[in-house]
Amino acid sequence: MIHASPTIDGYTVCESFGRAPSYALYDDGTRSLRIIPNAGIHAEHGAGTGAIALLAASGVGSIKAPHLGPKAAGAAAAAGMKVDHVDAGTSFETLFPGAARI
Repeated sequence: MIHASPTIDGYTVCESFGRAPSYALYDDGTRSLRIIPNAGIHAEHGAGTGAIALLAASGVGSIKAPHLGPKAAGAAAAAGMKVDHVDAGTSFETLFPGAARI
Protein backbone atom coordinates (compact mmCIF):
# COMPACT_ATOMS: atom_id res chain seq x y z
CA MET A 1 0.00 0.00 0.00
CA ILE A 2 1.09 3.56 -0.63
CA HIS A 3 0.84 5.97 2.31
CA ALA A 4 0.99 9.77 1.95
CA SER A 5 1.87 12.59 4.32
CA PRO A 6 1.98 16.34 3.67
CA THR A 7 5.46 17.79 3.99
CA ILE A 8 7.08 21.19 3.89
CA ASP A 9 10.68 20.00 3.88
CA GLY A 10 10.65 16.38 2.67
CA TYR A 11 11.53 15.09 6.15
CA THR A 12 8.66 16.00 8.48
CA VAL A 13 4.86 16.11 8.50
CA CYS A 14 3.45 19.53 7.58
CA GLU A 15 0.63 21.04 9.63
CA SER A 16 -1.35 21.90 6.50
CA PHE A 17 -2.78 19.18 4.26
CA GLY A 18 -4.25 20.82 1.16
CA ARG A 19 -1.73 23.65 1.05
CA ALA A 20 1.37 21.61 1.83
CA PRO A 21 4.14 22.28 -0.69
CA SER A 22 4.57 18.56 -1.32
CA TYR A 23 3.62 15.05 -0.24
CA ALA A 24 5.78 12.16 0.84
CA LEU A 25 4.64 8.87 -0.66
CA TYR A 26 5.78 5.72 1.11
CA ASP A 27 5.31 2.36 -0.61
CA ASP A 28 5.33 -0.34 2.05
CA GLY A 29 5.89 -3.02 -0.62
CA THR A 30 9.19 -1.56 -1.81
CA ARG A 31 9.91 0.40 1.42
CA SER A 32 10.63 3.45 -0.73
CA LEU A 33 9.84 7.09 -0.03
CA ARG A 34 9.47 9.72 -2.73
CA ILE A 35 8.37 13.34 -2.64
CA ILE A 36 5.87 14.77 -5.13
CA PRO A 37 5.00 18.47 -5.50
CA ASN A 38 1.54 19.78 -4.73
CA ALA A 39 0.45 21.58 -7.89
CA GLY A 40 -2.61 22.95 -6.09
CA ILE A 41 -0.79 24.72 -3.28
CA HIS A 42 -1.98 28.12 -4.54
CA ALA A 43 -5.50 27.05 -5.52
CA GLU A 44 -8.07 29.68 -4.61
CA HIS A 45 -10.58 27.01 -3.59
CA GLY A 46 -10.56 23.23 -3.21
CA ALA A 47 -6.93 22.72 -2.24
CA GLY A 48 -7.79 19.77 0.00
CA THR A 49 -9.99 17.98 -2.51
CA GLY A 50 -7.43 18.69 -5.24
CA ALA A 51 -4.76 17.12 -3.05
CA ILE A 52 -6.94 14.02 -2.58
CA ALA A 53 -7.34 13.77 -6.38
CA LEU A 54 -3.55 14.05 -6.82
CA LEU A 55 -2.92 11.36 -4.21
CA ALA A 56 -5.62 9.06 -5.60
CA ALA A 57 -4.02 9.33 -9.04
CA SER A 58 -0.73 8.31 -7.40
CA GLY A 59 -2.30 5.14 -5.98
CA VAL A 60 -2.41 6.29 -2.34
CA GLY A 61 -4.51 4.15 -0.01
CA SER A 62 -3.65 5.76 3.33
CA ILE A 63 -3.06 9.32 4.51
CA LYS A 64 -1.14 10.28 7.65
CA ALA A 65 -1.77 13.95 8.46
CA PRO A 66 -2.55 16.26 11.40
CA HIS A 67 -5.94 17.29 10.01
CA LEU A 68 -8.07 17.11 6.88
CA GLY A 69 -10.86 19.59 6.33
CA PRO A 70 -14.40 18.22 5.99
CA LYS A 71 -14.43 18.26 2.18
CA ALA A 72 -11.00 16.63 1.92
CA ALA A 73 -12.01 14.02 4.51
CA GLY A 74 -15.17 13.27 2.53
CA ALA A 75 -13.19 12.99 -0.71
CA ALA A 76 -10.67 10.67 0.97
CA ALA A 77 -13.48 8.45 2.27
CA ALA A 78 -15.11 8.39 -1.18
CA ALA A 79 -11.75 7.36 -2.68
CA GLY A 80 -11.42 4.55 -0.12
CA MET A 81 -8.42 6.11 1.61
CA LYS A 82 -7.78 5.40 5.27
CA VAL A 83 -6.87 8.53 7.28
CA ASP A 84 -4.63 8.37 10.34
CA HIS A 85 -3.99 11.48 12.37
CA VAL A 86 -0.35 12.20 13.23
CA ASP A 87 1.26 15.25 14.81
CA ALA A 88 2.75 18.01 12.68
CA GLY A 89 6.54 17.88 12.87
CA THR A 90 6.66 14.07 13.13
CA SER A 91 9.69 12.82 11.22
CA PHE A 92 9.29 10.43 8.32
CA GLU A 93 11.97 8.24 9.97
CA THR A 94 9.43 7.72 12.76
CA LEU A 95 6.44 7.19 10.44
CA PHE A 96 8.24 5.05 7.87
CA PRO A 97 11.25 3.40 9.53
CA GLY A 98 13.86 2.07 7.13
CA ALA A 99 12.40 3.85 4.09
CA ALA A 100 14.78 4.30 1.18
CA ARG A 101 14.46 7.69 -0.55
CA ILE A 102 14.07 7.62 -4.31
